Amino acid sequence: MEEKEIKNESAFPQENPVMILNSISRMFDFKARKIAESSYIQHSCRVILMRLARRDGLSQVELTEMTHLKAPTVSLDLKKLESMGMVRREQSISDMRVSKVYLTEKGKEFNRENFEALQSIDRSVMRGLSEEEIRTVTEILLKMRKNMIEEVDKK
Repeated sequence: MEEKEIKNESAFPQENPVMILNSISRMFDFKARKIAESSYIQHSCRVILMRLARRDGLSQVELTEMTHLKAPTVSLDLKKLESMGMVRREQSISDMRVSKVYLTEKGKEFNRENFEALQSIDRSVMRGLSEEEIRTVTEILLKMRKNMIEEVDKK
């Protein structure tokens, strides 16, 4: 999506809630990527770092499943992140065939900075909404997500 498209509200259909939600998501992603451009870490590496911030000590297979990235991408990204000093690998005590991936202090600091940048976008998006409006929107979105999960799960 181009920056001029982002700024043109008339480019988005206003009558369909799902399309509005989609456009908000695309704009959020656009803004997040703009912020990340100043960073030296590509998107897939940031996804891995964010996942490890939520649950440190995952295996490469678990990271592949949880990030929805392809296995070769995760493998290459982990090598990059390791060489940058962002993550470290340790052999699992319970299963010596498995390596667990952990954030280093450098990786944790990057995540903190990245999280703060994303929080600033969140604050911008939510600006002007009351606590009640935020609760209502959250309830509606959770229902929509549940519906979508059920739809995706259909065979």
